[in-house]
Amino acid sequence: MIYGSVKASKPQTIQEAIEFTTEMMDKKMLTHAERQAEH
Repeated sequence: MIYGSVKASKPQTIQEAIEFTTEMMDKKMLTHAERQAEH
């Protein structure tokens, strides 16, 4: 599952692609941490 906003499938630059991936990973890790805290 992907949370948050979805950007264009073709980033303009490699930097944008990296930032997008990093943002998605941060959200995924945050969600995982929240779920672990609940148990």
